[in-house]
Order: sequence, then C-alpha cells, then structure tokens
Amino acid sequence: MDDLGKAALLATVVNRLVAGIMTPIFDEYNLDRFWLTYVAWGIGAALVFSTGINFFPGLFLYPLIGQVLSAVIAGGGANLIHDLLGAWGARPTSDWDDDEQEEERSSTTTATLTYPVANTPRTAP
Repeated sequence: MDDLGKAALLATVVNRLVAGIMTPIFDEYNLDRFWLTYVAWGIGAALVFSTGINFFPGLFLYPLIGQVLSAVIAGGGANLIHDLLGAWGARPTSDWDDDEQEEERSSTTTATLTYPVANTPRTAP
C-alpha cells in the first residue's frame, strides 16, 4: 500500500473512532466539541507512533518530525476531506435539512403595519 493509501486508511480509522466513541461521550457529558479535533490528533499520533509510519521519509533530518506531521495528517485528514468537499459544494445533506427548507419556502407570513397618518392597522400583502 502506498503512502496516500495509508494516510487515507489512518484518517478513516481515526474519524470512525472519534465519531463512534468520543463524540457520544462528549454529548453525554455536555463537553465542548471544539476539543474533538485535538482528541483526533491524539488518536492519530497514537496510531502513527505505534505503527512507525512516516509519510515523509528522508525529507527531514529527524524522523520524529516526519512522524509528527504524519500524525497531524492522520488525525486531521478526515476533516480536511470533509472541508474540501464542502468547499466544492459536494457536502451531503440530510432529508431533515430539505424538509426544513421546504417548510420555510411554503410558509406565508403576514405583518401588520400601522401607518402614522391615519393610525389604522393594515395587513401587508
């Protein structure tokens, strides 16, 4: 397996671990989801260091630098892919979002306006 395949595999594993284990814990205890990114990087670092994967062999004088950058890629790779898809407009939407948007389009609102000249309420068209 080439380095790109390993990076995609590690990013997917980290994403599933965070989504399946850590996110429900954060939701149960009402913790700030901002910290999930750092949890993902920690899990990515644990996987990278335990497997010895280095996506940048020979590029840096110290292999540790390559492994740290590999951990950043593994931990944040899934979010990067999600962000790129969102930038291209390919972000998946759920049926719930479509129903809510349809409801907003179909609802009609009327406003009651009071004109200062006659002080008589009128209904806006």
